Amino acid sequence: MEHRICFNCIIRHFSPAWYASVMGTGGFANVLYLLSVKMPFLKPIAVALFFLNIFLFLIFIIPWVGRWFLHFDKLIEDLKHPVMSNFFVTMPVGGLILGTNFFMIGKEYFSIAFIVTLGTIFRRALAYFYFYIDML
Repeated sequence: MEHRICFNCIIRHFSPAWYASVMGTGGFANVLYLLSVKMPFLKPIAVALFFLNIFLFLIFIIPWVGRWFLHFDKLIEDLKHPVMSNFFVTMPVGGLILGTNFFMIGKEYFSIAFIVTLGTIFRRALAYFYFYIDML
C-alpha cells in the first residue's frame, strides 16, 4: 500500500493548531532574549529561534490561506466543531507574538521603519481578507 501525500491534501487537513508552535517558539525566543542581559550565551539561541519563528509563520500561512479559498467547507466544519474552533485564535496570536519578536529581537537586524511597514502591510492584508470572508 503506497500513500501519496499531495499538497491539496495538506491544505485540506491543515489544522490551525499548528500556529501554537509559532506562539511557543516566539514566546521562548522573547524570554531567552530578555534573559540574555544576565546570561549573554542565550542571545544567539534567541536570535536563532526568532528566525525559525519567521520561517514557521511563513510556511504555515500558505496552507492557512489556501484552506480559506480551496476547502472552505472543511474550514466551516472545523469552526463548528466544539474543540477545533478554539484553535483558530492561534494564528492571530502567533502573529502578535511574531510582532513582539520583531520589536524585541529584530530591531537589531531590521530598521524600525521596515518593521512598522511590515506590520502595517500584514494588518491591512488581514483586515481586507477578513472583510472579504465576511462578505461570503
